This record gives sequence, structure tokens and C-alpha cells, in this order.
Amino acid sequence: MRIIETEDGELVNLVQYHDISQKQEAERLLEKMHQQLKSLFQFNPDFIFMLNVQGFFTNVNPAAVPVDL
Repeated sequence: MRIIETEDGELVNLVQYHDISQKQEAERLLEKMHQQLKSLFQFNPDFIFMLNVQGFFTNVNPAAVPVDL
């Protein structure tokens, strides 16, 4: 909010609004997709892994970790 003076000397409040509903909806959908992918990664019974460009493991799901104790 900002107070400005018009050409005839009157002081008025200038208020500017931005509709962020589309951004909020996109963020909500992105979070939902993230949770779905996280769940698929965590609970998949198959070995799933991620490698970086150097070929090193950056992430593996629990199915990739042996449980032999």
C-alpha cells in the first residue's frame, strides 16, 4: 500500500493485489506428486537407485538394503 497525491492535490491510498490462487494450486499439486513419488520409492519391493553424473549412488530405496542380521 502506498499513499499518492493526485493531480488536484488529493491524497489517496494505492493498493495493488495479485491473484496467487493458480500459484498456490500448482504448489499443492507439486507437493502431492512429490509425496506420491516418495511413497513409490520408499515402499516399492524392487531395488530402486539414483546415480549422479559421475556414476555414484545418491539414493537407494529400502529394498536395496540387505536385512540379513
